[in-house]
Amino acid sequence: GFFCLEGQTVGTPCPTGYQTTLTGQSYCRICSPGHYCPNPAGNPILCQPGFANDKHGRVECDLC
Repeated sequence: GFFCLEGQTVGTPCPTGYQTTLTGQSYCRICSPGHYCPNPAGNPILCQPGFANDKHGRVECDLC
């Protein structure tokens, strides 16, 4: 995922733990608890059974 601030002609990559799948966004969304975001251009992924995440902006879930 990339975002563009006003006046930018080239997109800026979403930082680690953030994502967007939409074009023309002015921001990236932080990954929410219970999910992880390994790919900034993909949708958040729900933690699998036996794994958990209680923080924002994670790129992996922790083993319970």
